[in-house]
Amino acid sequence: MKKLLQLLLCLLSLTAFAQASGSQEVAFKVRFEKDIQVKDIKVYYTMGGSSFEWIQFEANSADNSISITGYNHYVVGVGIPTFVFVQEEPYIDPYSENKLNQEKVTKVNCYYLYGGWRCAIDRVPDILFAKKYPNISLTRFSEKPVLTRDGDDIFIKREGIGNTLLRVNPKLRE
Repeated sequence: MKKLLQLLLCLLSLTAFAQASGSQEVAFKVRFEKDIQVKDIKVYYTMGGSSFEWIQFEANSADNSISITGYNHYVVGVGIPTFVFVQEEPYIDPYSENKLNQEKVTKVNCYYLYGGWRCAIDRVPDILFAKKYPNISLTRFSEKPVLTRDGDDIFIKREGIGNTLLRVNPKLRE
């Protein structure tokens, strides 16, 4: 009888799986310090547990901010996706061997908005990125999210990724 009950519970658990999910409109603003021009920024996000029916951003040069709006489908408890704000600029390597003909490459600056697993995207507080603080982490210990500005490259600690990338130019055929 005990084995029959275990078998019944096992079969029932295979058919009775449920996962809570939801959808919501998203609207929040991210500001940048004056030395980071929003007109040059591209916005990316990760897809871990969230998907957007639609998402868009608008850069506002007057207050140097980016407003993000969209419609998000999410799994309860996953939190907001990581947003990456990318700015490209020309860069000349000061350590280049050929000082007269220094190679120009593209420097990519990344600013990460990392969402904690219990942080709702509709309650994002005022966010300000700076070159000194390129990483912002949101966590929720109560009803209100807690914002942490981290200048020590949180993604180097967590993922082995830095905030500045240099593009490798392709070799020109002679």
